Order: sequence, then structure tokens, then C-alpha cells
Amino acid sequence: MATGAAHILTISRDAMNSERYAVYFAPPPSSALWKFGSRLLGRDAYSGNKIALHVPAGVSAQEYADLVSGPGKYGFHATLKAPFSLHPDTQVSELIVALEKLARMHNRILIPRLIVAVLKDFIAIRPKVGSRAIDDLAANCVTQLDHFRAPLSLEQIRKRRMQALSNEQDELMLRWGYPYVLDQYRFHMTLTGRLENKLLSVMHQVLARELEHVLRQEYVVDALTLFRQEAPDQPFQAVMRFPLAGGIQDAFHE
Repeated sequence: MATGAAHILTISRDAMNSERYAVYFAPPPSSALWKFGSRLLGRDAYSGNKIALHVPAGVSAQEYADLVSGPGKYGFHATLKAPFSLHPDTQVSELIVALEKLARMHNRILIPRLIVAVLKDFIAIRPKVGSRAIDDLAANCVTQLDHFRAPLSLEQIRKRRMQALSNEQDELMLRWGYPYVLDQYRFHMTLTGRLENKLLSVMHQVLARELEHVLRQEYVVDALTLFRQEAPDQPFQAVMRFPLAGGIQDAFHE
């Protein structure tokens, strides 16, 4: 059994009461995109270690650290299924089997061009052109894994509604546990927390310049990656990779 699987399967039921899981796309750990994206956030979610923060030119170290502290907690990724607590009637071992099966259903997906973009009030990397294949992959992660998700608490619903959700987003949240799924889903890799308008344009230009050399090449969505957060005050860490078109790959090896 892969190292990651053995580690997950020894988790006690008490520990599972506070931990959360998520299904992300995380680039392979040897890729230029992963290495530079992680440096921009100051943490490698595969190893779980903090790394030297790459501070873009023209931004103070403290200001930039503040801008990326939120995304850094989650690690460099694109969300496929947002963080969720495990349903008490399910086991992590069952989630692993389901992810392996789901990965077999999808081919690897080529992204010809990635760009740095402003998404509402934050900066992210996204495909220049939308991909139906990626949208379908994300939709299947949301719907086919939903029985592993514990229902939202009233407090979680209240906090989500503080974000001024549309009627459709509110309905999606109540049904699937997250408002930005299915028709509301947009594949992206977050680079900053929420920014004031005056900073949005500046940071967009700064980060587009920093990432220009990395985004010149094509990239492939090649795997589903299971992330785990052990406790609310802990960061998310990659624990297993499930290569698309079948097979399980330990998160710490390609």
C-alpha cells in the first residue's frame, strides 16, 4: 500500500471529528508551475513545509506575506471539491477507493495556455479559454463524492451567506456544501487573498510579470489530489495523488 494510504488509514475516529478533506488539482511536485506557485505562497503542500517566500519586485515583504497568508494555508491548487468534513457514516478508506475509481473515468486534460487574471477581488491563475473537460471533472468530483461530505452546520451556512450569494449560489451551497460549483464553477489557482480595488490592478501586473516565464508552456491536469487538514488551525497538506486514467500515486512521488 502506498505510504500516503497507510498514513490516512491509521487516523483515529476522534481525530476525524475535527479534520477536513478536499479534492484539488495540484501540479506534479517536480513541475515549474508547482515549484514557483508554492514559492509565491511560501509553503509546499506536498512536503507540508514552509519555504522561502518569493516576494515580487515592487512589493514589501510584509505586505506580500499578508496578501498570501490565506491562500498559503490551503496550498497551491485548483479546487475540484471544496473542503468538507467526512460524513460519520463513511470511512477514509472508502473515499480513497471512490477517488481511484473517479480518476479512472477521466483522461488527462491539456491546458494550452494559463494566464494571471483578476477574479472578482483576488488574483489567480486560470486557463485563457474555458475547458468543458475540466468543468465535467469538477462536477463529477462534487456530485459523485457528495455522500462522503457531512452536512453543513447552521454556523457554516450563516458564514457563507455573509458573502452575499446569489439565489443560485445559495441553492448550490445547501445542496452540495459549496456555492461555487457546477454552473458557478471556474477552474483557478488562487494567488492572493481579497484585495482592495487599488491593489487589484497593481498586484495583477506584478504577478503577471513574475509568472510570465512559467506560464509560457502547456500544462496538463494529470491527477486528483486528496488534501487533508488535521485541525482548524492547521494548513492543508497533500496526502495522495490519483492519476487520471487509473492508478494511485503517492502524493510525495511522481
